[in-house]
Amino acid sequence: MCKRLFVFVMVFMLALSFMGCNRTNRQAQTEGQLRFALTVKNLTNPYFVELARGAQEACDRLGIRLEIQATSADTEIDRQVQICDDFLVTRPDAILVTPLSSTAIIPFIRRANDAGVYFVNVDGLIEEAELQRVGATVLLTVAADNITAGEEGARALIRHLNNNGTVAQLEGTSGVATAEDRKTGFETIMAAEGRGIRIVASQPANYNRNMGYDVAQTILVAHPNIQGIFAANAEMALGAVKAVEEAGKIDQIAIVGVFNSAEAREATLDGLMLGSVHQDPYDIGRIAVEKTHDYLVNGVEPEYLVTTPSVMMYAADMR
Repeated sequence: MCKRLFVFVMVFMLALSFMGCNRTNRQAQTEGQLRFALTVKNLTNPYFVELARGAQEACDRLGIRLEIQATSADTEIDRQVQICDDFLVTRPDAILVTPLSSTAIIPFIRRANDAGVYFVNVDGLIEEAELQRVGATVLLTVAADNITAGEEGARALIRHLNNNGTVAQLEGTSGVATAEDRKTGFETIMAAEGRGIRIVASQPANYNRNMGYDVAQTILVAHPNIQGIFAANAEMALGAVKAVEEAGKIDQIAIVGVFNSAEAREATLDGLMLGSVHQDPYDIGRIAVEKTHDYLVNGVEPEYLVTTPSVMMYAADMR
């Protein structure tokens, strides 16, 4: 009897040990095999290049395989959904997306949910009411504080112009959450605090430098005496710089952009721009990967919304 009990105990302990080893091996194997997919709006804008770099370097550090694809224009909404569906065929552990539309991506999110693939929203808000209507869920959202970005840009121009004068706004792509938030922030502060300043023109330039140049030229013809331009990203701001330089008014018009890219910093240091609202897309990509990894590997529930700061920077802050 004692011998039989001894054998049973030994077998039971060996089984527990084996299960523990298997569990450890499965966890290590899972970590080694994690695959993420990321699609960004494009890989020509330095903002999204930095975001992708942040995600890639975080994945490299954590041993995650990452596939990155991009559309080539903010209007390629259907193309972005197709990229996501192509990702889904390979069943990665998570799909990270900078959405071109806050609503068009939602049916895909439901498809990802049904396939057991986590969806992570990166740098753009998604329409919550529509998400709930179709029963889709997002693991987490990591985004810059874009309303604050617009507010910071407005306050910079208000201070620079001593709350007196006329300004124009170069908007991002209409209907895109980041663009709408930056516009809302800018116009809200101008209405509340910039009562001596009038916004005489506000047109989309689709986050594109060439369009920023064209739209700025058109605005300068219609309103040659404006004293400030707020551009919702660095690329449009640099397009405006070129248009203002060609008009011979670089000393008369203060230009503020969003995202302090290397070229925007150089333009500010050279006196061609008043400054930029600094955002850190590298951090956005990094945080999205790290928090998703922490959830999948360690079971740490992420905050639903993580926002990164937007801070106005002038030449003095860049030296």
